[in-house]
Amino acid sequence: LLAHPAVAECAVVARADAAGLRKALACVVLRPGPAPPAALAEALRGHVAARLAAFKVPQWVEFRGALPRTATGKLRRFLLREEPAPTRGTAAWQPAPDGAATADGPPPPSGTAAPGRA
Repeated sequence: LLAHPAVAECAVVARADAAGLRKALACVVLRPGPAPPAALAEALRGHVAARLAAFKVPQWVEFRGALPRTATGKLRRFLLREEPAPTRGTAAWQPAPDGAATADGPPPPSGTAAPGRA
């Protein structure tokens, strides 16, 4: 996905579909510019399909303004996995209000554990 010219950064996590099967979800942050066209999600899936085996192609592509990160910049994948699964074939555009905030909201206050973590 990172080889595509429209993609700035991405993360791929496993998420259960309606039948309980775990499938790949690609969370994509686009390079600055206009809102993505509706066909971009399918174009990204095709881009991956041309380079990887079929089982590695993401079932869903979700557009985000930013990926959730810790204060030190590490990706918080567990937050991506815990969100409800998107409907098959849909893409959600979630721009960050200032371009720097994470898509899941502000980080927890210092000294407190993130939700679901001890």
